[in-house]
Order: sequence, then C-alpha cells, then structure tokens
Amino acid sequence: MIFSMPAGALPQRLLTAVRALARQEFDGLHRYALAVHTDEPRPHVHMVIRAPRDNELVRLNIRKPQLRKWREGFAHHLLAQGVAAQAMWWREPQQ
Repeated sequence: MIFSMPAGALPQRLLTAVRALARQEFDGLHRYALAVHTDEPRPHVHMVIRAPRDNELVRLNIRKPQLRKWREGFAHHLLAQGVAAQAMWWREPQQ
C-alpha cells in the first residue's frame, strides 16, 4: 500500500501517522515494513504486509470496506500529528 501527502508535507509526520496505523491494525497479527520516500514532490510511505503462512491463523482479506477503514485511520493519525487531513474515497466517474 502507498500512503501519500501533497507536496510540502513533512515526511516525518507522514511516517509517524502510517507507523501508528500499522501498529493499530497489524501488530501481533502480521509482519510489515515501512519505507518513506522523499525523492518525488509528494512524500509517500510504502507499506508491505507479509502474507500469513499456512499454519498461521490470521488471514489478511482486504476488501473495499477495509480500505476505507484504513484510510480513515490514516487521516485520524495525521490529525494527531497536526496535519489537516480528511479521509476521501476516490470514485470512478459516472458515465
């Protein structure tokens, strides 16, 4: 997953917010790794989540409601960092 912010956002606050979300959602259930990138105008964090092995009990089953929950959690953790954020959900254009 990629979490990004507009150009000029502070990368450390972004990373702190994503780290808080990852701890809230995955600690004790799934292993994950985070990498912050500042090589482009928009700072962003990549999160990689390890898929469980056959003998592990917790499956990661990602559906749209789960993605919405994570987006809202991300916005909540950004607000805690003093970053004005709002959870927005992208919709496909009406035809």
